[in-house]
Amino acid sequence: MESIKKPSQEHSILSLMNNSNTSLIELDKGQRLILDDALFYIKKGAFKKIRITEDGREQIAHFYYPEEIIGCSS
Repeated sequence: MESIKKPSQEHSILSLMNNSNTSLIELDKGQRLILDDALFYIKKGAFKKIRITEDGREQIAHFYYPEEIIGCSS
């Protein structure tokens, strides 16, 4: 019996993205990504999600790392 190799999460997501209306964007360190009804797959690097408090301070809400998706509720 031949075993079936499960595709990696990255392969599955990239296959889905290749079959839809997608674009590759690259950000430099410190650039901001504003989510507006879009999903982003992190291929390399890391992102921090921030919230601005009532008094104007930045509060770290979450860190995202490679193979994670930004922009969807979990």
